[in-house]
Amino acid sequence: MSERRKSVFGAGTSKKLGSRRPSLPLNAEPAGLTDTDTKNSKRKKNARRSSVTVLSTQQTQKESTSQKKEKPSYDMKATKKFDSMLRGDLTDLPPLPKTMVKIFLSSTFSDMRAERNILAREVYPRLQTFCASRDLDFQAVDMRWGITEDSINDHSVERLCLLEIENCQNTSVGPNFVILSGDRYGFRPVPVNIDVETFEVIQYEANKLNLSSRELLDEWYKLDKNSIPATYILQPIRSKFKFFADFSTGCDQLRERDTAEWWKTFEKLQILLRTAADEAFKENKITSERKHQFFQSVTESEIQDGILKATDVNSHCLVYKRRLRHLHGVGLNDKDTARYIDIIKSEKGNVLDEEVEKLKVLLFEDKISKKLDHANIKEYSIHWMPGGVNPDKIDEHMEYLSSFCKDFIADHKDLIQKAEEKRKKTLIKESNYYTDYNNTIHHLRFCVSRCESFCGQEPVLEAAKSYILDGSGRKPLVLYAASGVGKTSVMAMILKSIPEWLNNAPHLRLIRFLGTSPQCRNVHDVLVDVLGHLSDVYDMILPPHNYKTMKEIVQFTPRYIRQVANYAKEPIIILLDSLNQLDSRNNAYAVDWLPIFLPQNVKLIVSTLPQEHGILANLKRRLPDRECYIEIPALTEETVKEIIKTNLQVHNRSLTTNQMSFFCSMFTQTPSPLYLKLLLDEARKWKSYTPASEMELVATVKEAINKLFQTLSKKFGTLLVSHALGFVTVGLSGLTEFEIDDALSCDDEVLDEVYRFHDPPVQGIVQIPPLLWARIWYDIRGYLVERFSYGKTTLNWYHREFVLAATEMYTKGDNGVRLNKTLYEIYHQENGIKRTIELKNRNKLVITDADRQVTPQPYIAQNKRKLACLPYHTLRAYKAIGIDRAKTEVYCNFKYLYTKITAFSVSAAANDMSDFLEQCNDEEVRLVLIFLVNCKQDLTNQIRFAFCMLAFVDPEDNHYHLKSLLNTAVEFLESRKKPVLIPEFPCLTQRHNASNAFQTSIEGISDILAISESNVLLQKQVQMDMLSNEECRNIAVWNTETQELINVQMQGISKSIGQYILTDEYLYYITKEAVVKYWLSDSKSEMALFTDIVNEWKTSDCVHNIFANSDATVGAIIQDHSITLISLENFELLQEFIIPDKNLVIDAVYVPGSGQKLIVVGKGNRSHDKSERQDRETKTFVIELEQGKNLPIQIREFNTHLNCEKAVLSCKDQWLLIPTEKALLTTQSENQVTSVQPVSNGHLLAFDIDDKYFTSKEITISSTISKISVHPEKRKFIYLTSNGKVFSVLAETIDLNIHFDFTVKAFAVSWEDEIGLFCSSGRKIALYDLKSDKILIEFVAHNDKIKDICLLQQQFVTLGEDKEMKSWDYKTLLEDTYSDASGICVSERKETFLEQTNVVAISLSYDGFELITCHDDGIVKVWSVDSKKFLRQYNIEIVPDIVHTFPNSSVAFQDTKDGRMRILAINTGRVKFQLPDTIYTILHSTGDRKDNLYILSSPSMGNEQIDVVSINRELVLKTIHLQNGLSYERIDGILSANDNYLVIRLLMSKREFENARELYNANIPTSEKMSSSEQHHRYRFTAVALSEDSGELIPCNQIGTLVQPYRGNIMLISTRRWIVFWDITSGTCDRKPSKVQRSPMFCRPAWIGKECMGATRVFSHSIDQKYVACGSDDGYVFVYNSDTGLPVCNRKPLSKHNAEVHKAVISPDSKFVASSCLNSILKLWESSTGLEQFSARLDANVKDMCFTSDSGKLILYTGTYTTRVLMFSVTRGRK
Repeated sequence: MSERRKSVFGAGTSKKLGSRRPSLPLNAEPAGLTDTDTKNSKRKKNARRSSVTVLSTQQTQKESTSQKKEKPSYDMKATKKFDSMLRGDLTDLPPLPKTMVKIFLSSTFSDMRAERNILAREVYPRLQTFCASRDLDFQAVDMRWGITEDSINDHSVERLCLLEIENCQNTSVGPNFVILSGDRYGFRPVPVNIDVETFEVIQYEANKLNLSSRELLDEWYKLDKNSIPATYILQPIRSKFKFFADFSTGCDQLRERDTAEWWKTFEKLQILLRTAADEAFKENKITSERKHQFFQSVTESEIQDGILKATDVNSHCLVYKRRLRHLHGVGLNDKDTARYIDIIKSEKGNVLDEEVEKLKVLLFEDKISKKLDHANIKEYSIHWMPGGVNPDKIDEHMEYLSSFCKDFIADHKDLIQKAEEKRKKTLIKESNYYTDYNNTIHHLRFCVSRCESFCGQEPVLEAAKSYILDGSGRKPLVLYAASGVGKTSVMAMILKSIPEWLNNAPHLRLIRFLGTSPQCRNVHDVLVDVLGHLSDVYDMILPPHNYKTMKEIVQFTPRYIRQVANYAKEPIIILLDSLNQLDSRNNAYAVDWLPIFLPQNVKLIVSTLPQEHGILANLKRRLPDRECYIEIPALTEETVKEIIKTNLQVHNRSLTTNQMSFFCSMFTQTPSPLYLKLLLDEARKWKSYTPASEMELVATVKEAINKLFQTLSKKFGTLLVSHALGFVTVGLSGLTEFEIDDALSCDDEVLDEVYRFHDPPVQGIVQIPPLLWARIWYDIRGYLVERFSYGKTTLNWYHREFVLAATEMYTKGDNGVRLNKTLYEIYHQENGIKRTIELKNRNKLVITDADRQVTPQPYIAQNKRKLACLPYHTLRAYKAIGIDRAKTEVYCNFKYLYTKITAFSVSAAANDMSDFLEQCNDEEVRLVLIFLVNCKQDLTNQIRFAFCMLAFVDPEDNHYHLKSLLNTAVEFLESRKKPVLIPEFPCLTQRHNASNAFQTSIEGISDILAISESNVLLQKQVQMDMLSNEECRNIAVWNTETQELINVQMQGISKSIGQYILTDEYLYYITKEAVVKYWLSDSKSEMALFTDIVNEWKTSDCVHNIFANSDATVGAIIQDHSITLISLENFELLQEFIIPDKNLVIDAVYVPGSGQKLIVVGKGNRSHDKSERQDRETKTFVIELEQGKNLPIQIREFNTHLNCEKAVLSCKDQWLLIPTEKALLTTQSENQVTSVQPVSNGHLLAFDIDDKYFTSKEITISSTISKISVHPEKRKFIYLTSNGKVFSVLAETIDLNIHFDFTVKAFAVSWEDEIGLFCSSGRKIALYDLKSDKILIEFVAHNDKIKDICLLQQQFVTLGEDKEMKSWDYKTLLEDTYSDASGICVSERKETFLEQTNVVAISLSYDGFELITCHDDGIVKVWSVDSKKFLRQYNIEIVPDIVHTFPNSSVAFQDTKDGRMRILAINTGRVKFQLPDTIYTILHSTGDRKDNLYILSSPSMGNEQIDVVSINRELVLKTIHLQNGLSYERIDGILSANDNYLVIRLLMSKREFENARELYNANIPTSEKMSSSEQHHRYRFTAVALSEDSGELIPCNQIGTLVQPYRGNIMLISTRRWIVFWDITSGTCDRKPSKVQRSPMFCRPAWIGKECMGATRVFSHSIDQKYVACGSDDGYVFVYNSDTGLPVCNRKPLSKHNAEVHKAVISPDSKFVASSCLNSILKLWESSTGLEQFSARLDANVKDMCFTSDSGKLILYTGTYTTRVLMFSVTRGRK
């Protein structure tokens, strides 16, 4: 592969290609600063040195605009905090971001039924949609819905409600608590917990008052001494009434009895407690607050937590009060009154409960009104009607509910929007960082949680401390232990302890808990994450090309860590916990990716299980040193006691002596932290009065978890628990609370069980009551942890043992498939799910299209959770949902594919396809995968994505899903408002020949200057700056990934000297006074003056060149007698070397590795004797330098030239090969010189750089070497001799002569695959297998001789003598070759447009119904435009490049190269007319609008003639011999608009051009003078009157580029930046002013100004003479009004091409202009406005194009030899 040339980190620049850190040239700061100082100083532009930043005007404006928009949006305090978090700061961590709107709905139940129902039906769906558009989930928690008598048993409902309120407050964006209030105060329970003091007072008062039923206190309340403080606890109902809420078969009467008895008992307890409390309050024995707990309702308890005790309530709380008028009078005796107001039944009828009414008034009129703004309280008043609130029958009630709904929606939207605006003001600018903000918070908070109750393991921590403080250790440390022993907690504690161990010295510590977040599952992502984290802390650049593949990042990681360590100069500690939690991708368990040799200041600690996946064994294979391993032991007895004590104290619990004894006896059986936690969680439930028979503990972790699951099933039902926990287990990183509710709401089995005893409360809606999951969660909340997964907070299992147990119990086999299917259903929907359900337990009640109230999951890029989970669950459920549905909804779904690519990346979508193909080998999905992998275009634009799908994907007849996908793409494009181009067939898809590997081509390239892994530096033609009149080195960078050509223009003080250093991010070069870094991403330059880098820079010495190491991190600047070594990242001085011999001239410097050594090659007259003659023979020297030593450590002398240009470094920069001839070797070391006798002609010197004595070996060769390619690791290389022979060398021995049947001109080698690419001296490329010593394939690649070839990471580029560069996909060529053992023959042609690879010209037939394609083998083919089918072909035995069509089906074909012509009837192939012998070599031809053909021919230069041929009459009408002989290098012609003149364009010789230029410049202003470099203006023009036979030439006094007819006898000539009018009859030739304003006609500078550059290259005149389209060198396409000569809309185009425009054509109906540039970009413009409508990148430059006669299609062909014919339909756009 090619040598790596890239910058790895620099002084704060563009963070990565395309995206993350803004491209601002910042200076890196030295290590040793505090966190704050470092981050602040990094943002200072000129901290230590002068820096000149050169920005384009356009770029400056963009940045200025961008900064103005960003300033108010980002919080510097939050940014500063994040910077400290990146360094490992665990203090004051922010919470994970809120991603949901979760409101707790507090109200009484029966009286607010109408409001609740309409909220569920009408309001919640609208709020869900509103929130979904903002990537927020919405849920209203209505805990009254779903309460059954069973849930009342343990009196936990109120506690669950308060916990849920807290949950809403902690997680909701905006509103979190809503009150619906009517005329009721609400249910008033008895206290569940009463403190000892209060209980004893109550008991005393009850006895004193001799209250009946006072014995109930002792019967129902028991003292729990295990509670701290001790508390009296209300006993479960079933402890006394066994059959309460028991719906078992045969228990109906018993249940009814016990239920009735409980409510009697409850009423007695209520009266007893209130009476005693009221008396105690009167006697001042309890406070009013303590008294109130016996009287208050559940609703008031909720309001206290939700509003009265809360903060910032006006941003989170809303109240909706409804008053029923006329209810308190006569209405009290209506039968439904009790549902709407609190009443007391008396002998006189119902009366108002005054006590409750006072409590209600006090709550709402006093407490709430003082806390909450009036704007947050909405009040409504309606008339009471018998039957209550009835919107179906009472209009007033309907109007009230309508108003209520509108207010509810508007209020919630307002609070949500305000919360989002507030949240945005506290955001950091995440695009400044590689590290994900939320992921960082997750890992640090996870770390803190693991440290909260940490105890023990002091020996392990001490060992870790010793490892970190040991400066000599250079290897990782591995911690291992069995599952549940506490590895994760130990790792967390290590991170927390590091500052103390380092005495708070500056350092970096980072930790990743693998498997706990999406970024930490795949080892590739982990490495990228860690390297990005390091880059963020030290403000370094992570080159994107180094982590595209696993192989690349494995090679890059240790190298980058070394560079970071060298730059940081402070301790860096990296912790990776649980390697066993990685998934198996990229061979993660082999741990070959783990760096095992670390820099001195870097420590790496990893942990793993001892047996899982063989990871520990693989680690020991790579890292055999025993001192690198620590086994975490079991907990000691002292530690266990401390943990138990701490845990119980934290939870305000204790154990009795007997309980503690029993507990400890059980723990000793499995002494692990996880087992201890499980036992403690169980023991904390024990009350002091719990009998020993009910204290059950099991012996192992697995048994304890299974017991927990069984207890849940017994308590809440097996079906509900198994499905709920199953969903959590199979979910991707668990599930959000919403997803759990949604999944259960779509689970018909669960719903059937839930609604066993009652119907769903809201008609048409069937969903899981929120209380059910809340109850389960409450019991297992200690075993679920929050994780941040794709923008959502999920709940997942605390430990892998829970995953294993739950998997075994709930998700095996069909159960897992069923669970995944349900999750697939909730993710693939966009607007909720309505599905019919049959409730079998409700007498088979059928609810049609039951609304499940699931959260909408729209296809938007922000909804990353959906886009990640949908393919995940589809893959695991495809057997249940069916492959067809899987493809329809996911893998061949237009919305999914596009949104996934936009939200993540193309590679993420490709990974989904790959995962599916591993399970199911499906051809349609495979084709989608091939498209995603091979398409190099930016697919994040939806129009481009649809276009590329149609252009690249070629389905078979039976690929129905793929066809549906493409049809959707067509429908999408057709629905666009703007016109677009739609491919008529897959014109850019893969082809079954070598051209399949062809990607694109660029013309006008003279040389390949340098390459990196994905960039090619190209030399283009020299241009002049029109303003400064200075010559520009016209170079450009071709990016093989984006297929973009980046023009690089250097001028003025930035004129380069010497060679270029190219990386994937930068271009480095030097000038005479500075070193320059050029940002390829945004075309900026940063220049560091040599005088600023080196304090005593010798300006008297000339600067000659710069050389760099393979990573382009170190540069060696060459002066006359010295070498200056600098860092290319921050332009800091590393070392100055002095060359003592003043006669030595340095030719080259080789910089191995990180630049510790330098090898210098130079030449000169080296003599120790000053009196010796100075004209002695020139010698060559090889000098070894070493950092830390200013003078050479060794010098070697040769008596002949060493070919430095062909020298290479290899074998990990340990071997230097230099070709030479006839050498005499001498060695000098410590003034001793040794000599070696001359050797034979032709050899290589191989220097061993690591050898102490810098020894060299001679390898004899047969001829002069022209190129060498060396294996990156082995001592193996291939060289090419000057006579075109190729040899392979292994261990300094020539072991193979590689034979070809052609002379080799150039070659490149992929050493990874051991494949060579060899170019002939002609047009061929041969793919050669070095292992098997055979040619795999030969194919013709260019239209001209191949000049050069270079191999990059995935592509190779070839350059032809015709200055056309082609880019090829190397991997595709290799795969296609191996897939066809017989080889590929590019001569095989299929008669489809797709397979036409050798097109040289195209033309539409005169009627426009057929397309004619001409080929380089003399074949002409005819195709139907409508059906795109091949019709017929003819062999015309010439290769035509000009085609003329005529009305009578005649077609004239001209071969300008051979000067021949054929005229055929295209419908029959008959020769229509044989040209007479009097027509000689045809130079050019053109046709008029009738049937005449004008042929310009000549037997010899100076004897030209024009023959006018009538095609219809088949005869020569006249011959005009030109009077004066013409001189030219090339000639062509065109007719004037009225066909009266033939205008001839002649390319002048350079000498003739100079004479014409001097004449042109004689009488014009200096600013408009033409320079000698403007060679594209080497054309002169002359005209011949066709009506006369004299042949007199009418010369034009203007030189220029292009000539086109305008009107009548007037021609338009493009000269430089403007267009002149040539009136042939009058001879005038000048610019013209517009008739409507003073601006000149067709004049670009008048509209562009100083930016205007280059000439107009392309003209196109519309058929109706309305528009003139002009394309120019600077990329602009101007559409002018033909009459006025002004641009349409009187302005310059708002967009342009990024390269020279070389083709433009106007549609026949004048609606559109199509243009293309030398960057292979095709654009469509609207003629009337000049606005760009559509743009697409093609595979190569357009050679010719045309619209069909109805303007409905655009047809073109691209490339040379590897051509493509493309056809697009042109949509009109939907207005």
